[in-house]
Amino acid sequence: MKRKIILAGLVAFSALAFACALSACSACTPDNNGGGSEDEIYNGLILRLSEDETHYLVTGVESNDVTEITVPADYNNKPVTEIKRAAFYECGELSTVTIADSIEIIEGGAFAYCVSLESVKIPDGVTEIYSDTFRQCAALKSVIIPESVTKIYTSAFYNCGITEIILPEGGE
Repeated sequence: MKRKIILAGLVAFSALAFACALSACSACTPDNNGGGSEDEIYNGLILRLSEDETHYLVTGVESNDVTEITVPADYNNKPVTEIKRAAFYECGELSTVTIADSIEIIEGGAFAYCVSLESVKIPDGVTEIYSDTFRQCAALKSVIIPESVTKIYTSAFYNCGITEIILPEGGE
């Protein structure tokens, strides 16, 4: 009996931890989403200057009901290089996303539960696709993965409707 209670407690804690880790994108703080400056809004994106002030991070969106997003290559004459954890979490109407080639890091859960997202082209600078990056993107059918990607973590595309993955020539 004691083991069942402990196991049930661990399962409940795990579920709570995952939900908290991917909480509302606009509620991100400097401590958990990089950078030390104030948020700035650009074309509906929430951007934050990195702590070393050399580049910008996408930390969220103004509204979760966006349908189309373009992540820019630069902002205020500095490159945009990262899409942070949960940046587009539960953007349920998001169907089209264009990601600039300046992006090097797309953190886990960045597009989790974007249930209308149909296709994505991973930029050439990205080397890893982290766990839960596209979790529960049921409409996601097509993914283009560049040669730069050397590792795809478990559940990166968990519960997606993928019918086509395009790898670079000679890729496996």
